[in-house]
Amino acid sequence: AKTINEIGEESQILDQEIHVMGYQYKLQNNYRKVGNIYPVLINNGIYNTYSYLYGTDTYWIESTYILNAAKHAGVTTGQESEANPKVVKIKVVECPEGGYKASTRNGVTSGSYPYGTSSNYYGFVFIDEQGNEIKGPTIESISQVPDENKVTVGVEATAYNGASIAKYYYKIDNGDYIESTSKTYTFTELAPYVNHTISIYVVDSRGTETTVQTITQRTTNQIITPTITYDKEPYEIDGVKWYPYGTQATIHYASDMTSQTGYIQSKLGEKGDTTYSWTGWSSRKSSTTYTFTLKETIEVQAKIVDTTGTEGGILDQEIHVMGYQYQLQNDYRKVGNIYPVLINNGIYNTYSYLYGTDTYWIES
Repeated sequence: AKTINEIGEESQILDQEIHVMGYQYKLQNNYRKVGNIYPVLINNGIYNTYSYLYGTDTYWIESTYILNAAKHAGVTTGQESEANPKVVKIKVVECPEGGYKASTRNGVTSGSYPYGTSSNYYGFVFIDEQGNEIKGPTIESISQVPDENKVTVGVEATAYNGASIAKYYYKIDNGDYIESTSKTYTFTELAPYVNHTISIYVVDSRGTETTVQTITQRTTNQIITPTITYDKEPYEIDGVKWYPYGTQATIHYASDMTSQTGYIQSKLGEKGDTTYSWTGWSSRKSSTTYTFTLKETIEVQAKIVDTTGTEGGILDQEIHVMGYQYQLQNDYRKVGNIYPVLINNGIYNTYSYLYGTDTYWIES
């Protein structure tokens, strides 16, 4: 600037270079050059909507309001004002590979935007006084171990720029977040076979939160192998246990069959006998037991399956059944076969059903 008097004489020229900070809402168009660094005065906390926010750590320069990104990144508190401003520094960068990623951090949800190479896709990052990019903490991995009526989760997280991980926050389903200094936490007293949604975030020593990570884990309960009991004792004959005809056999599944289904199948004959076919698995639904009457030698299998399709062990039982004291079972009528028969009713009230001497007619 200069002044000129009425006779044409000029004053000395004021030549002033004036540096203007980046605008806290959107960076000025002429400032959008990769590598340029600008201070930005944040004095309005956050804008009244987070819709103008795209990215995590690296933010889309075209539509992201810087003051919103500062709160999302954890470099401001969101409470800044004219009386309590804060200066942050940003650096213009090219669009990151993969574009701008949405995440929830510090109570703020960002949007996403795809990758591009033109200046319209440029972004910005926050930097510290040494020029290092300021990155919020990140959750690297989450492990989960389901157990009987409980789930244990473990978190591996990384902090940057000299910060350390300070606190972990865990939440299950619609519950409240639980604060912890441990990177593992066990949720207990859970119902078995239920899908639970677990949310986790981590806070570093600067107070910056990670993205909220959500996983789904199904609680388990040990799927037991069914057992079998009988209402009559067997007779051991030639090393084989034979049960009397009419013995009641009971399959015992589990005392609590919540979200589980019991199955049974059987076939006539001993193990390895291919004369007969398996009946195929039959559902007993959520019954804790199933009782059936023994009439012939059979092989019985039983199992429990939960709602995920996971199976427990299979009960595989060969049951030898004695011949029936009234008439020999039809499937036992094979020449050369030998069967024990339990006589416990003396004689029938008539001898009319008796044909033969020494060798007797099997049919009647």
